[in-house]
Amino acid sequence: MSLWWWDMDLYVNGNTDDLFLPEGYSPLVEAYAAPIQDKVELEAKVTKINYKRKRVKVRYSKGGVLTTLATRKVIVTVPLGVLQAGSIRFIPQLPKSKMNQINRLGMGKMNKIFMFWDPSDIFWPSSIELLGESVERDVDFMFINPGLHNGGKPYLFAFFASTYAEQIESQSNYEDEISRLAMLGLRNMFGSSIPEPEKVVVTKWNTDEYTRGAYSFNKVGMAKLDRQKLKTPIRKKRLYISGEATNHRYFQTTHGAYWAGKEVAQKVANSL
Repeated sequence: MSLWWWDMDLYVNGNTDDLFLPEGYSPLVEAYAAPIQDKVELEAKVTKINYKRKRVKVRYSKGGVLTTLATRKVIVTVPLGVLQAGSIRFIPQLPKSKMNQINRLGMGKMNKIFMFWDPSDIFWPSSIELLGESVERDVDFMFINPGLHNGGKPYLFAFFASTYAEQIESQSNYEDEISRLAMLGLRNMFGSSIPEPEKVVVTKWNTDEYTRGAYSFNKVGMAKLDRQKLKTPIRKKRLYISGEATNHRYFQTTHGAYWAGKEVAQKVANSL
């Protein structure tokens, strides 16, 4: 991480309030998407964007069927990691300056584990939100107890990241190994007799072809204006790149992605 810009996220601590969404992001997204729900195409994998001529052509596959959509403008909001991986073929290729901006930014490798218990099996203190042990392991977990915000539902989730976790993410035993290490930490804090969770969900954001990482960060060697320049439209304002990585102040956050989206949508509307 760049020492020049390491403290760009200090506004998060103390100056703003965090909000917890007990039902996840779906209700929030559905509320915003309601006016255009019939125009949203889900489970459609974009493979090629040809923006060489006035009519931009977007190629995507859905259910094994290839479809081409023609339009005047395209906003690309895939995660930075997807752009870095070259998962979408652009015609013509993105300008060298744009690729330099994309590659100078970093994509975080963090993941999450969610662990659910029966209400009768709760073993952690209900009034404590953050739980962690000081012992260094192959994978370190920061457990969060959302019980004060979700009506007391019995589950914990944790952030984790390490070289070892990255190495095993593509292996078949990844979820079992992460779960084992998480329980090792919890048993170190609360005793060996605590029960196993009824259900465990582990994210795989680094190997997921639709994310290729968790969120952007300020990498060593990035230029001060890389994020602002990344959102500059390309080829006579036919192609726009947006998302949290283009928000120089609120990158890594949901509200950063939201504001970036509103900004680029207004630009496109004004250009038509």
